[in-house]
Amino acid sequence: MSLAVLGHELPQVMQALYLTDRFSPDVIVCTNGHPVPEQAAGRLADAGIAVEKTAVARVEGEEGAVRLVLADGRVLERQGVYHRAPTRQHSPLADQLGCRMLPDGCVRVDEFQRTSVPGVYAAGDTARLEALPDALTFVITGAADGARAAVWLDQELFREDAGLGG
Repeated sequence: MSLAVLGHELPQVMQALYLTDRFSPDVIVCTNGHPVPEQAAGRLADAGIAVEKTAVARVEGEEGAVRLVLADGRVLERQGVYHRAPTRQHSPLADQLGCRMLPDGCVRVDEFQRTSVPGVYAAGDTARLEALPDALTFVITGAADGARAAVWLDQELFREDAGLGG
């Protein structure tokens, strides 16, 4: 199966390596004119993954028969295309509340979904443990984070009301 990965940042490069390891030896990374991270370039070459730096002008076709039309007119025929779109929060609320933010824009939380601001909890793809490399953008994990935050917030409030401390 011929596959393409659109993007130039480390998560996309990792996706290309993963696809080559798990699904197909025929993977190409299309970087839209950007270089791939220096630490990953050799790894891509070692895995036999081609890097196409020419910008992708458009994507055409249908499932199983995709055409990447490059800015210079060349066409790459692929059976599938992967794109890991970046996720960023658009609300400034956590920052306005003074929550500690991680370099990727996520709110830093602990195992209980607590932020650095007492009484403020965060969940879903807006928040993550500092030890994790990326926020998970799955609905199911966001719902689980929200449930966990609700349980621990309720417990915190109950302890305060009962005079048992935090």
